[in-house]
Amino acid sequence: MIDFKLDENGDLDLSANGLASQESTLQHQADIIWAEKGWWHFSPTLGVGLQQYLNESDTFPGLVQVIRQELERDGLSVESVSIGVDGINIEAQYL
Repeated sequence: MIDFKLDENGDLDLSANGLASQESTLQHQADIIWAEKGWWHFSPTLGVGLQQYLNESDTFPGLVQVIRQELERDGLSVESVSIGVDGINIEAQYL
């Protein structure tokens, strides 16, 4: 999927003297994982709400399941989701 390129702060990247575009599947995955339900008016029930999991213990199995479910709801074909010391690892692509 191609979309506008965002900078490290999530703002439009205007460094190339205009709007840049890039492959955006990874950005869409990150947006869904961070988003709380109700954040997007066009899809108010979509979102993992990662912030609520950060201070909880023993939530990783449930978190993996919720991430998979929400990504699939957005049209991604999810092969795997795992959480390790290096972060959340996702193998998925849009159908």
